[in-house]
Amino acid sequence: MTRTTTIIPAYNGEETIAETLQSLKNQTHKPDRIVVLDNCSTDRTESIVRSFSSLNCEWIQHEKNLGALENHNQVLRFSESTDFLHFLHPDDLIEPDLYHMMIGGR
Repeated sequence: MTRTTTIIPAYNGEETIAETLQSLKNQTHKPDRIVVLDNCSTDRTESIVRSFSSLNCEWIQHEKNLGALENHNQVLRFSESTDFLHFLHPDDLIEPDLYHMMIGGR
């Protein structure tokens, strides 16, 4: 079982997703798994995510646009395979010690 999983449901997030991924990269304890659930973006979201190769992000693109609500609901598919499921929007920034604190660090 994966200890920490971060899922980012995205749609046309090119303006902000690089900063979000950088905040993941800056973590003192990185999540074990990072998945971007793309809702058929038409911008450069995919290439930006793939440029963060050191994070080893998984890219899952839906076959069709599911709409925002259903794309967000898809995050829950990952709940049974992880101890900590973190839902992160492509315009969210997190403090560098979030995961360390989340798993019980001081």
